[in-house]
Amino acid sequence: MKEIKMAQHPKRLKILPLVDAVFEIRFRHPFKAYQAIVGTIYNNVDSEYKNKEIINTNESVLPKPVRDSQPQFEYAMLNIISLDGIFIGVGEKALNLVAKYPYPGWDVFKQKIFKVLDILQEGTDDTSINRFSLKYIDVIDNSRLINPSNHLDSLKIQLNILEQNYQKDIFHFIITTKDEKNHAISTILNLSAPAEVKINGEATYEATNGIRIDIDVIKNVEEDLTIRSLLTTIKNQDSVLDEMHIKVKNLFFNILDAKVIKNHDPE
Repeated sequence: MKEIKMAQHPKRLKILPLVDAVFEIRFRHPFKAYQAIVGTIYNNVDSEYKNKEIINTNESVLPKPVRDSQPQFEYAMLNIISLDGIFIGVGEKALNLVAKYPYPGWDVFKQKIFKVLDILQEGTDDTSINRFSLKYIDVIDNSRLINPSNHLDSLKIQLNILEQNYQKDIFHFIITTKDEKNHAISTILNLSAPAEVKINGEATYEATNGIRIDIDVIKNVEEDLTIRSLLTTIKNQDSVLDEMHIKVKNLFFNILDAKVIKNHDPE
């Protein structure tokens, strides 16, 4: 069994900067009827979810010919099922699970992923997966930064762009890297400041004029992979899903200055 190594980072931060955690699956071809997928999930989630609601997204009211003609709508979520602690989005070619704020922790979130995929594996066995990904969005508030007037002081990142001057308190850049051992896995780091985020989950999180850190780890799939086979794969101990989570966590802590980490009460 492959051993997944975790760098020596805190287990968690008491002052939680994480505002969004998303697991997404994209499919090669559209579902025959995505509404049936929504119904299957809604009718089969555990009784532990007392509050269930189906929400139509803005994209769902667009005529299908309009959605089909615009690339940005290809993987758009058309219905969202709101449950206690989680949102489940369903589109014609995509499915996602979003942990509501406050984030319950990886072990809890992972089990919710397993439960939803377990519900879906029977009715979607002929649907081939194109990729799956794990994305975390954190916002480091100004009050936790080393120097609010220079956001880059709080990051262990050096920028030297053709010796051009740039504002250190306003920036937005994206870095994409490939895994050295597994080229099917790529990581997208998206940093921006100032950031303003307001998310309604089980509680409301507001952060203004801080640093937004988006880390998206993507596993592209070349072979024929169904939800049933994906579920079998990621349920194994030290699976690729755990590996992706560790990549997110390591990168997050690696780019933050130690003083910023200390300002979030690490454990």
